[in-house]
Amino acid sequence: MATFFVGSGGLLLAAMYLSSWWAIPFLLMPFAVGRKFRSLRCPSCDQPVAYMIVRLFGIEREMLRPFFPTRCPHCAVSLKQSEGQR
Repeated sequence: MATFFVGSGGLLLAAMYLSSWWAIPFLLMPFAVGRKFRSLRCPSCDQPVAYMIVRLFGIEREMLRPFFPTRCPHCAVSLKQSEGQR
């Protein structure tokens, strides 16, 4: 996460002082992070962990979670790297 803020801050400074073309990667970085977040899967059951099923007026829809879960919503395996490698 720190790499995201340092990298985007550096690109923003470059865009402000060097050239406006440096703003293009700065504007595309949230899309790249979002794409990576959507592709995260549970190492145990291989189900996507970034989505949750929301039921509204009898209609089910998959939506992105606002926060990253600590356990898989499907099989309840811990997704923390230190606990998962034991």
